[in-house]
Amino acid sequence: MLVRLLKGWEELGAWDVEVPKIPIEIPGIYKTPTIQVPVIPLLGLGIPLTIGLSLRGELATELPLVIRAEGLTPTTYSGVTTKDLLSLRTSFAKIDGVGARLILDRAGLNLEGKLYVGLAIVELPFVKYEFPPLRLSTSAVPSVGKELVKLKTPLTVSISTVKERAALGDSLTFLGRVSPPAAGLKIDLVARKLGGYWFTAISTLTASDGSFTVSWSPWEAGEYEVRAYHAGGEYSTEAWSNTLKVRILKPAEFKVTDLSISPKEIQVGGKVTISVTVMNIGELEGSYTVELKVAGVAVDKRTVTLIGGQSTAVTFEWTGREAGSYELNVAGLKGEVKVVPTAALPAPWIFYVGVAVAIIVVAVTVTVVVRKLRAKS
Repeated sequence: MLVRLLKGWEELGAWDVEVPKIPIEIPGIYKTPTIQVPVIPLLGLGIPLTIGLSLRGELATELPLVIRAEGLTPTTYSGVTTKDLLSLRTSFAKIDGVGARLILDRAGLNLEGKLYVGLAIVELPFVKYEFPPLRLSTSAVPSVGKELVKLKTPLTVSISTVKERAALGDSLTFLGRVSPPAAGLKIDLVARKLGGYWFTAISTLTASDGSFTVSWSPWEAGEYEVRAYHAGGEYSTEAWSNTLKVRILKPAEFKVTDLSISPKEIQVGGKVTISVTVMNIGELEGSYTVELKVAGVAVDKRTVTLIGGQSTAVTFEWTGREAGSYELNVAGLKGEVKVVPTAALPAPWIFYVGVAVAIIVVAVTVTVVVRKLRAKS
């Protein structure tokens, strides 16, 4: 601070004096004590004097505020705090939904008061002067739009399923709920085959009551683990649901094995027995038609119904009508049977047959002669 000593219009001296800073506390009323300044030698008088400088302020403060609330009740606070900043008290309530935040929309500072400045010589109490008060006034209420605080709601997610087993190609339906309830939250249905990696199967959004329903059709049979997942958002935390185990059943699938042909050579008119084993290697019940082809032509068929993992034998009979070699085909399994002409009787048998015929002729002739002789007698 620059201090000048004047005698009339004559300047007797000037000094740059360092004065301690005065802490002004706002709001409230501030009155300064007397501030002692260093000794100022009065030139020409030779008298060391101490000049006291006093400052006294009287301030009234007001703090106008507008606070906007999102996700809270009430939605807006508007008020003026006077003199004591610490007296600001207001409450907001969380009733429903997820998350909330407070935004300072407008804030200001109004000051009204006076500043008194006084000057005195400490050694001469009768020498003192108080300047006319200075009026202080300022007002500023700018728009702020600053976020004060953001609240995230911890979520819990639950999930259940209508059925735990389904055939490949069918849909599984999952029901879930988020708590506390909120609408529009993204829920991912994540799944993995046992021992595999998690992947997002399908996504959906929650309804107003926090519930969600999602259907998923796995593309591969097997056992899966399924969970619901919320990745978190501006107002909500990350959340995982409980884990469900579901099984996607392999549809009925049939395998034909063990072709048997007996005998493999017959005479014309003879019969061949053909048999195979049919097995359902799927997990669901199904029917299968087994067809017998001879020389590429379908001649017979059988239909069997088997549950998953069951097997049965299927048997055909075929009669060879003409001599030749024939390919037999049952569900892609192939074999061959030979049909030969009927064999001629050996020469000794012709002799024996001739003798037998002659004996029969002689016997018949004798019988006739005997009957005639008896008739004459």
